[in-house]
Amino acid sequence: MNNLIRKDLIKKKFLKALRIKLSQGKGPILPHQAILKMLHEILDVEPLSDEEYQYGLEAVEELERDGYLEKLAGSNIRYNLTAKGVKISSKSIEEMKLPKADVAKLIISRGDLFLRSYEDYMRGDYETSIFKAYKLLEEKVREKSNLQPSDFGTPLIDKAFMPNVGILRHPGAKTPGEQDGIRYLIRGAYSVFKNPRSHRTVDLEDPNTTIEALVLAKLLLDIVDQCEISQKHENT
Repeated sequence: MNNLIRKDLIKKKFLKALRIKLSQGKGPILPHQAILKMLHEILDVEPLSDEEYQYGLEAVEELERDGYLEKLAGSNIRYNLTAKGVKISSKSIEEMKLPKADVAKLIISRGDLFLRSYEDYMRGDYETSIFKAYKLLEEKVREKSNLQPSDFGTPLIDKAFMPNVGILRHPGAKTPGEQDGIRYLIRGAYSVFKNPRSHRTVDLEDPNTTIEALVLAKLLLDIVDQCEISQKHENT
């Protein structure tokens, strides 16, 4: 088991253990170091090794950073669960799915995509994170194609990328079929990830699925950036 996975599991165990101790309501809240050392007693699991305990100290800091924990007033070692922490800790450890902030920062490396989607992702609003990413894609296609606000949705993508008549051409597409492949790739992803969220609530609770959708959005945004105005439209 790699270190990221181990730390992720310790985070879940800590949240669950803290919830249990808070629900017991006996005496003051224990310092987070004590809860880490008592995980095996609280949850009936194997004790943390010395190395895992150090991961646990980092895990608690990251849980606070990501909005699951908040320090009690006047204390640097005692934590309470935030509303976000209460929600996730109500699930079993197997059902908990924590967003991975460091992985998200690495993957969502485009500045414009990061500004649009990262905060919602870390807040757990995965639906909005994806919607904003693919709305950004639509805006970038419109901007790159010099089209109007009245051009939107899949007709916009067709105007931009249709082989032989479209406004944009990707330098890597050497045949009309390859150009059409780019059109279908962008059109399909837009239809799957943006269109449904424009018309109804899409229940999504999986941070990993969200990351995969954002990775695809980044790839498509990069492809749009690489496109050029086709010769037929250079002077129009």
